[in-house]
Amino acid sequence: MKLMTKNGLLLILVIGLAFAPLYLARTSEFAGADTRASDAISTLNADYKPWFEPFWKPPSGEVESFLFALQAAIGSGFVFYYLGYVKGKHSASKSELAKLKLNIETSAGESPPTEAEYGVPLPLGEVGVSRLDDQP
Repeated sequence: MKLMTKNGLLLILVIGLAFAPLYLARTSEFAGADTRASDAISTLNADYKPWFEPFWKPPSGEVESFLFALQAAIGSGFVFYYLGYVKGKHSASKSELAKLKLNIETSAGESPPTEAEYGVPLPLGEVGVSRLDDQP
């Protein structure tokens, strides 16, 4: 069987699995956990009074779903930004170490700098020359 045929069959299977429950339970009402919890509490204790009331109630379920999705998108944006930042920092530190290693390897065989390269007269100790009157 060709790869395209396999992928097409898998796609049809996934679509069927996603929409079959919606089709089979089309007369059902899909309530969220908050609604189901408040229903369960009211059946257990009819006199129950909530401790707090919401500051603002969204005008419709669509707005509520949109705000929930927006909150999830912002949260995942922060998480994946942080993961990308850490990965980039790790990659940058690896490349900086490689450059530093390359610089050390290439400069190992060079002679000490001259006064012209250094810009000012070099201290005698840095070029490997000691003065005779410094000897004990």
